[in-house]
Amino acid sequence: LCYDEYNEEAVVVKSYSRDRCYPAAVVAERDALRQVNHPLIASLVRTAKDDARIYIVTSAALGGPLYKHIRAANGFQPERALYYAAQTADALAHCHEWGVLHRDVKASNVVLDGDGRAVLVDFGATGVFDRDRPPGVDGEPKRETYCGTPHAMAPEMVMRSGHGCGVDWWSLGVLLFEALTCGAARRLPFWPNSAPPSRCHGTALQLPTAAG
Repeated sequence: LCYDEYNEEAVVVKSYSRDRCYPAAVVAERDALRQVNHPLIASLVRTAKDDARIYIVTSAALGGPLYKHIRAANGFQPERALYYAAQTADALAHCHEWGVLHRDVKASNVVLDGDGRAVLVDFGATGVFDRDRPPGVDGEPKRETYCGTPHAMAPEMVMRSGHGCGVDWWSLGVLLFEALTCGAARRLPFWPNSAPPSRCHGTALQLPTAAG
């Protein structure tokens, strides 16, 4: 988090080492942020680079990540959980309309702004597609990139069987479940009681495939 003296506002600065980053992923993140324009999505302020690093600067939402609020409240009441889920769904629908897959929807990538609204952030796992040819629809090829966070991954992502926009909706469902039931105990869907989230995969859980 930094202060932009030119615009006199707080901004978020993501920094990538030029020696270690995957250039295509950084370009995709930049292009995705250029594509979208929505009050519930972090907006691109600027990009920059020097000899060592690449920087992506986005607007800041200062109310804190959603997961902290979930735990502080020991899980939300349904009305509050649905309020944030509906806002995140609105942001995702806009992304898909403009040819952007988020692919890492989770409670730490939804941040509250000064008005208490849920803002979708961090497009580091994004995929960009032709908005008139969404992946997996009408014979269009599905995406094959394996990315995201294990506890929120759709089955087709875990199985690496190709995916489309449905992976974002699956992850939103996981987020809603977490908001309703998580709290301090951090209950998450589909985890065997004896296995930590990092070791749970759809191959052992016989999960249905997300639609879309």
